[in-house]
Amino acid sequence: MKLRDYIGEYIKIYTNNSDWFICEPLKEEDGNKTSEQSRIMIIVISSENSSYTLGEMQIEHANIKRIESLDTNIQEGLRLTLNYSPDIQNTYSSTDAATLPDKIVIVKRNEMK
Repeated sequence: MKLRDYIGEYIKIYTNNSDWFICEPLKEEDGNKTSEQSRIMIIVISSENSSYTLGEMQIEHANIKRIESLDTNIQEGLRLTLNYSPDIQNTYSSTDAATLPDKIVIVKRNEMK
């Protein structure tokens, strides 16, 4: 399986052990150009019990059962989510709750003075 043909795309890879993940094939570094494996960045795994983890890794081509190209809209959605998703945990932890009001008043717009 030539993952080189998919560089710059997100693809779904099914493995021989009935697992799957979504990844982006990466350009090979100068010293790692072998025909038996490819460098990938895994962004979605099938489950918490997956034998693969998120992040960069080398995959043996012999472990790949099937490669599925993802629809262009799905790929763009993944890119937007990965590049522009807010960091909710750090934002929440950095919010000073003491400065937030503890009571609010709700009125109709025409009653505001």
